[in-house]
Amino acid sequence: MRFALAALALIAAAGTAPAAEVIDVGEGDAALNSVLYRPQGAGPFPVIVGLHGCAGLLSPNGQIVRRFADWGERLSRQGLAVLFIDSFTPRGLGSQCGVRERKVRSDRERVADASAARRWLHGQNWANKNRVSLLGWSSGAGQVAATVVNDWQVSGVLTAGSGTPYDIGYSYTTGGANVNLTGSPNYPARIRVVGDTGAGCSSDPYKQFKTAAFAGPTYGSTGTESGANLMSGCFDHTFDLSVARNIRLGGNRVVQFRADVFNLFNAAVINLRQTTLQMSNPIDQAVQNSQFNADGTVNAARLAPKNAGFGAATGAQAMRSVQVQLRLQF
Repeated sequence: MRFALAALALIAAAGTAPAAEVIDVGEGDAALNSVLYRPQGAGPFPVIVGLHGCAGLLSPNGQIVRRFADWGERLSRQGLAVLFIDSFTPRGLGSQCGVRERKVRSDRERVADASAARRWLHGQNWANKNRVSLLGWSSGAGQVAATVVNDWQVSGVLTAGSGTPYDIGYSYTTGGANVNLTGSPNYPARIRVVGDTGAGCSSDPYKQFKTAAFAGPTYGSTGTESGANLMSGCFDHTFDLSVARNIRLGGNRVVQFRADVFNLFNAAVINLRQTTLQMSNPIDQAVQNSQFNADGTVNAARLAPKNAGFGAATGAQAMRSVQVQLRLQF
């Protein structure tokens, strides 16, 4: 008895399966042969767009492959409309399994077919426009992924460069004019290097180089104490990212949403420093703009870049910023 009831239930369910509708999606030469399974009633119904595999939607006798028909019947009984798109027959193609150079590609023609189905469904009163899904078999599953990322564009730019060379200067409160140091107003003296200077870039914003390695020139200078561009700035390593999405509204109308993220990883690239060593005079070379107190702590009066002491950072490249654009093409 239990088996008989189960058999009757299966027969009844099969009897209520909606009939398949053979329709054209689109117009003219661009129309696609399609098979629609739609629940009974006026709707609107959620819709699943079915994407066949490399063997195609139809069997050699021109009928929809039984596997797809079974899915269409089962899903439509659950209140879901199923629209199977035939990407091969309208183009005069049979099975593409084993074909090395396919004329219909998952990332091109078949994506366009799925988009055409979506546009067609937007014009159908029985379809719930906000509940349209994709379901693919075999290569059709790859088409689902290609359709999802279609009209998206992601690009990035890595800006990398060696540090810009820079020099170290000096100034005296008194007695530090060129004529005092070299004997000529036209020939300046140069900073003296008396130790290891470091590279010129550091993660410590208060100490970009070793300040103790420098001293001011003295009387009788020949202007040859040191060369030019003694130090090298910080390596540039900023990454910018752009994400854009095109939303097609029909016809030539396209809305593009674009977000640009500059310096995505918020890299701190220091590009300015206090490079002038300020001293009293060529004899008493007491540093007047030290970044640190005598006990080695940071001078609280020199925390701001505008008041930075010798060797401290005074500027950096822009930190992370986001720019959002919305464009309408018509």
